[in-house]
Amino acid sequence: MGSPVSRLSTAHRRLARSLLWGLGGMGLLSLLGPVLSYSIDSAEAQRQVRARGSHEARILADSVALRIMTMESELRRIARRPEVDFADESFEPEKILLQHSHEQSALFTGGVAVLDLTGKVVSATPPELFARAEGYSSRRWFQHALEHGNHTVLERFGEDPEGWALLVPVRAKSAVVGYILGVARAADQPLAFGLDPAQRVALVGGGEVLFELPETGRSPLSAFQRGAEARSPEGLEIEEGGAHYLAFAADVRGPVDLWVFNHFDDVVAPIRARLVGQLAFLAVVQLVTWLAFALFVCRTYLGFRDMETRITEEEKLAKLGVAANLIAHEVKNTLNGITAATSYPLPNGAGQEMLARVVKSQLARLSHVAKSLLALSKPARPQLAPLALEQVVREALESLKSLPEASAAQLHTGLAGSFTVEADHALASTAVDNVLRNAIEAAVAAKDVGKVPEARVSVRCEERGGQALLVVEDNGGGPPADFEEHAFEPFVTSKPKGIGLGLTTTRQAMSAMGGAVEFTRIPGGSRFVLCFRASAGTEKSP
Repeated sequence: MGSPVSRLSTAHRRLARSLLWGLGGMGLLSLLGPVLSYSIDSAEAQRQVRARGSHEARILADSVALRIMTMESELRRIARRPEVDFADESFEPEKILLQHSHEQSALFTGGVAVLDLTGKVVSATPPELFARAEGYSSRRWFQHALEHGNHTVLERFGEDPEGWALLVPVRAKSAVVGYILGVARAADQPLAFGLDPAQRVALVGGGEVLFELPETGRSPLSAFQRGAEARSPEGLEIEEGGAHYLAFAADVRGPVDLWVFNHFDDVVAPIRARLVGQLAFLAVVQLVTWLAFALFVCRTYLGFRDMETRITEEEKLAKLGVAANLIAHEVKNTLNGITAATSYPLPNGAGQEMLARVVKSQLARLSHVAKSLLALSKPARPQLAPLALEQVVREALESLKSLPEASAAQLHTGLAGSFTVEADHALASTAVDNVLRNAIEAAVAAKDVGKVPEARVSVRCEERGGQALLVVEDNGGGPPADFEEHAFEPFVTSKPKGIGLGLTTTRQAMSAMGGAVEFTRIPGGSRFVLCFRASAGTEKSP
């Protein structure tokens, strides 16, 4: 388990990630709703267009057929009027009649004209609409009228489908003597006032467009050759110029058909506009939400940072208090030992030798504490060089003979064939000294309380993956169960004496040299492994 500060930071990061994922998921779901709604609404709109398309085309065709019939009846009435007389030489009566039919009727908004059998205009209102010096004899619809005699001709009038015309024969004594031409402008048709913005209506006769509404744009001409398909209830789907249409056709009169084109893009345009509006609204809402969340996270982070700073300071003060207490305890015990050893006069010989050994041991103990504190506070700057690992171990064992516990522990060494490593002599000595000291003290402490009959410590060298390993094992029973996670933290110790800096400085020294220290609980004790980098191009020490 990490420190409270690290746990707090981890929880803070997890909370932020969870909130971010939650907001992201909610954002995706909120965007998915309008998209699904658009898809459903678009499909429904197209279904409705299909459902009513054929019916609308039939109604509009009947309306146009009725208007054509009314126009034809009015033209035949005019043709039978006595004012229309090709035998006299005056066309003033015809002019007054035509003017009345044009201005007083909504049927012929384009104009009305009287033509003779050569196609020449003999009288017209308004005259500028029929200003053709050569007449209309060359026009297809006039030729058709001459060919069929008494039949009414329905055709396009003008170069563009700006209007459509009806041509009715004028008879005198059962003979055709001329024609009455009535022109209706496409824009003035009643269809124009009830037309859906997404629709286009075209009146088609003989493969040509007689008129179409609205006037802007053009109907897809490729559809007119597939009239049979367009007359089906399902209509005809076509694409032209990148636009998608659904067309329906219905018979008007003879070869004349009425076509209704539904432009799918225009049908779904309001739905698409609603989708864009919804997405824009959601984007604004999400942006505001993210900004609010960012502000919340920022304030929360600042609060957590202040809290972490306070906790760190409290931890530092607590550790300083523990360190001061442990150091004072160590110094007091050492001074008590020296005081006790020097309080009584001893004879020369063995007594003096024992006194010197006790004082030396206690002073070495203080020196070890001081070195550990200095090593912890001062960053290590290793000077790496090839170093015989066996030599470092033997030096450490020799220096540890001054420990009171050293004589009570049995040391088993397997250093033959140890490695030459790349290390700093001072740092390596510190690391080896600490693990050996811990092992000896733990084993002797276990023997003193009766856990083991004898204190044993083994030291050996091994090789693993290009690394030189120093393995130190003891039979001291191992630290408490919950000690392993904090074993290398400063001022943490499970021994009755010591300040808890040995393993901390060991790890610090090994890391500075590019190595590592490992701890493993073994049956009856502990195992510490120091992992050194083997020196390149060197053999095992003899």
